[in-house]
Amino acid sequence: MRRKLFTPNEAREALALLRAQVEPTPTAELGLHDVALEIGLTVNHSTYDTLYVAFALAMGAERVVVADGPFVTAMQTHPDPTLAGILLPLAAWASGQSA
Repeated sequence: MRRKLFTPNEAREALALLRAQVEPTPTAELGLHDVALEIGLTVNHSTYDTLYVAFALAMGAERVVVADGPFVTAMQTHPDPTLAGILLPLAAWASGQSA
């Protein structure tokens, strides 16, 4: 999404086409791809990264430690305060800081 190669509707259609061609995985019932896509569209960031957030949410995690500064910055723009603060920069985690 970040590269703006697809419109939001094209991205949704591509995901539906991919889903029709790839055998479901054990996590299929969690709807991770849909959640990741919507997060990515909201913060204008790659669904490759937001899939980790979707999985963390499905598992009930409160924070996700990441080393990707641009991802942290993008997620901080999410309108949902829980999602805006879910990422914990690796440096903050390593130093024992919570945010």
